[in-house]
Amino acid sequence: MQGLTMDDISLSIARNMFHLQVYESDGVRFEDLFSKIMYYKSPDFQQVKPYGNIGDRKNDGFIKGQGVYYQVYAPEDASNNVLAAVNKI
Repeated sequence: MQGLTMDDISLSIARNMFHLQVYESDGVRFEDLFSKIMYYKSPDFQQVKPYGNIGDRKNDGFIKGQGVYYQVYAPEDASNNVLAAVNKI
């Protein structure tokens, strides 16, 4: 590991931890991870939680002042029906 500074090592560890979080998250956990990232990126981000039988109407969050809306596809278990997951994307 010659030539690497502690900052390089810390960055590499943080990057690997982030990748692991993304790969291990599905369903609601992935949507929550997405929202945490968006809050960090833009404090004006507002997460939309499903409500009753109407759900979130395919709007998982938005930045009102910019008119930007986000939709996240995160099935609980995409491996159950891979073709349906691919078609939804």
